[in-house]
Amino acid sequence: MTMRKRSTSRAGQARQATRTLMAILAVAGVLALAPEALRSRLQTSIREWVAAVPWPDASPVAPESSIAEAEAKLRRRNEELELALAAAEHESSAEASLLAPRLVQARVVGRLARRYLDPADLLGVGSNDQIGPESLVMQSDAPQLVDRGSDRGASEDQLLLVGRHVWGKIVEVGPRTALARPITDRRYRGVVQLARLEQGALRRGPRGLLEGSSDGTCRIRLVETVHAVAVDDWVLAEGAEGLTDLPLVYGRVTRAEHVAGAPHWEIGVAPAADQEATRLSILIGEARREETGWASLQ
Repeated sequence: MTMRKRSTSRAGQARQATRTLMAILAVAGVLALAPEALRSRLQTSIREWVAAVPWPDASPVAPESSIAEAEAKLRRRNEELELALAAAEHESSAEASLLAPRLVQARVVGRLARRYLDPADLLGVGSNDQIGPESLVMQSDAPQLVDRGSDRGASEDQLLLVGRHVWGKIVEVGPRTALARPITDRRYRGVVQLARLEQGALRRGPRGLLEGSSDGTCRIRLVETVHAVAVDDWVLAEGAEGLTDLPLVYGRVTRAEHVAGAPHWEIGVAPAADQEATRLSILIGEARREETGWASLQ
């Protein structure tokens, strides 16, 4: 049914383009006999008219899977907008916080690129994990290196964001660089809070400990089964209150199982942030001097 509609649409576009070409040929005869001044104005109008014609697309039809993926991406985007609006409405009556968020842009430095860094750029990183500059270059499972350090305000446990999505956090800082651990790393730990939207209102639920699973996903531990948990619940960063009113999103619940006799849920999470992203934002809090918005977190 979808393919038939798309074919019909293209046939209509082709007929319209044919009629347009016939009209252009007819007008061309008029232009040849028109005075110079009138001919110039008519040519300009025709060019604008032709540019607005929806010419048939010669590109191949997108597969159904691509259309489904685009629709799913749009749906997730709309759901996140609803989440942000619900959170903003909840906090709209609160007075301004003493703190304001500041974002410092950072890049992930790839293993190949690290070879060209000055050794001074790596001073102060790697000691906590007992890894040196050589390991940072050679080990595939070494923490990620980002090109911002304490000279730009970076410090341990600061969150790294892609938009409003939590990508990971800083685990060690040097003067000019820092080590970062993505949320999918099996050594990652972070306190999170489950939440859901009910009739347009944000309902925050239980807290738990998020861990990476090294397979591109995460899991949440220590959520007691006395709490309600469901697939598609939001997983939000906990502890950012007073710094930002908008929720920082880890992802969505993809699995919620209650094993008989077990005191805690088994919860799987799909990360919201693109784990292949190389451009990140370090979330830093500073004393509020003026109103600071989140326009850059798109």
